[in-house]
Amino acid sequence: MSVLLEDYGSISHIPLDVAFRDAIFIGIFSIIIFFILVLAVRRGIRKAQSI
Repeated sequence: MSVLLEDYGSISHIPLDVAFRDAIFIGIFSIIIFFILVLAVRRGIRKAQSI
């Protein structure tokens, strides 16, 4: 395990930066999807109440 960590540490920081950027992108994307779902549910509840 320690050998694996040493190998990972010797690699340049570019893969880590790419992984971090992907994590941020996935986080923003999931937040947008969450807001869309909340808006859709609220709109559906409003329609149900108006009937």
